[in-house]
Amino acid sequence: MTIPSGPASVNGFNAVKNGNSVSLNWNNFGNSAGLTYRVEADLGTGFNDISNNGQAINQNSLTYQLPLNTQATRYLFRIQSTNSCGNSLWAKTSIDVCQAPAAMRMSVDTNTACFLNFSWNAVQNSCPITSYKFNIGTNTGAN
Repeated sequence: MTIPSGPASVNGFNAVKNGNSVSLNWNNFGNSAGLTYRVEADLGTGFNDISNNGQAINQNSLTYQLPLNTQATRYLFRIQSTNSCGNSLWAKTSIDVCQAPAAMRMSVDTNTACFLNFSWNAVQNSCPITSYKFNIGTNTGAN
């Protein structure tokens, strides 16, 4: 007589960031009766359930809307498969989160009468810089 055991750990668990959301995907175990998944995220404050409103899910993907007000630089995700015999071990993955670059220092060459020449050091960031914006005005207060 063989005693049934809990399900195997999830394979192929990965996260892909797309704008303000992340797509989580994993390999499905096929038509395993009663098999569901529980997904959790750590956004810098510990793991919390992000499954279907706290309910286990039975598909092999989940899209999660990322919060915009976090100080985390990396999000951690984990998944566990569950059936009537128990829970699997957690499978884990992570994504890096883009942070706004720090303020940059700029120098201005005012030696020409009609033009301003701006120069700066490139900003180092974990995500590519896609543009720079300049605000030009007068400063009447002391800095």
